Amino acid sequence: MVPLGEVDGERLSKRAVELHEERFLARAGFRIAMRGLLALIAVEVARLAAGRARGGRTSFETLGGNVQLLTESERRFTYYDLSLGYNFLPGEAFIGRGIAMTSAFYLLGGIGGTDFAGDTKFTVNFGAGYRVVPADWLAVHITVQDRVFQSSLLGTTKLTNNLEARIGTTVFF
Repeated sequence: MVPLGEVDGERLSKRAVELHEERFLARAGFRIAMRGLLALIAVEVARLAAGRARGGRTSFETLGGNVQLLTESERRFTYYDLSLGYNFLPGEAFIGRGIAMTSAFYLLGGIGGTDFAGDTKFTVNFGAGYRVVPADWLAVHITVQDRVFQSSLLGTTKLTNNLEARIGTTVFF
C-alpha cells in the first residue's frame, strides 16, 4: 500500500507499469507477459490448470433407496486445461483518500478435458477476474470461470456448465 501524499503520481504510475509488465502474471503454472502497444496492457500467453473433486450421491440415488448410478471411481471429477487470457482495464484501486493499489480486470478462455463418470469429454472454459496488488510482493485474485462440456450421463446428451469461483494470492519473491 502506498500513501498518495508521500509519492508523486508520475512515480506511482511508472511503478504500476513495471508491475504490469514484469511481475503481474507470475503465478502457478507458467505465464509469460508480453508488452502490447500500450505499456499498461499485458497479455497472458498461457496458463495450465488442473483440478479434482469428488461427486456425492444424486437426489435420485438418495430417494430411490438402493440405487447406484455411478461407482466410487466414476464420481471423481478431474479437469485440465490450457487457457489464454487478456488483462484489460489496468489501473488503481483506491481505499479512502490515502491508499492506492495497482489493479486489473482480466478475461480467460481455453480448452481442455474433463474426466467424469468413466468418460473423458472435450471442455471449453471461459471466465473473468479481478486482481489487486496491495504491496510490491503480494497480489490478490478473485476469479469466476465456467467449464462447459457435453454430457450423456443419463442417456440424454446435454450441455453441462460447471462454475468455479476462486480467491487466491500470489507472493512475488
